Amino acid sequence: MTSFLQFFNNRGRRANNQAKHSSPLKPRRLMTETLEERQLLAVGVLEGASAAVSDVANVINISSGSASVESIKQAIAEAATTAEDDVVKIDASLIQFDSANDEILIDYDSSAYGSITILAVNGGVTIDANFLARAFSIKNGDVILDGITIINGVADYGGAIANAGNLTL
Repeated sequence: MTSFLQFFNNRGRRANNQAKHSSPLKPRRLMTETLEERQLLAVGVLEGASAAVSDVANVINISSGSASVESIKQAIAEAATTAEDDVVKIDASLIQFDSANDEILIDYDSSAYGSITILAVNGGVTIDANFLARAFSIKNGDVILDGITIINGVADYGGAIANAGNLTL
């Protein structure tokens, strides 16, 4: 064991002696590199969000044929006016942003109007922000996103979701 440590100690001394007698190292230039595409995986245990749908007074259905950013915004606006918990059920679809104004804003008083669940049914729902904006801004409220995939969001912070409310994924 001692000879093993001596080997490395002697190598270190030789390297120090060579560094003293050789020319100075060239300064290194700092380089940047782009990050690879990332996905945020979030898992929340919902006590059967689909089963909870039958327990709420207000269910808003969006079919895959009418699924759009506007239909989601209208459903959220409607849900934010009822005293009960609300579920927005969206059939499997791909919803794409057309402009930066498509960012979905949720801002309501959950103590007066309950929670809003946005639930994908009959398959997944993908919201593609098309590198135009953040997908969701939750300024206030209790929100549950279940079965929703968010891609290509862009912002200085919170490219997919900026949350200042109470969010369950």
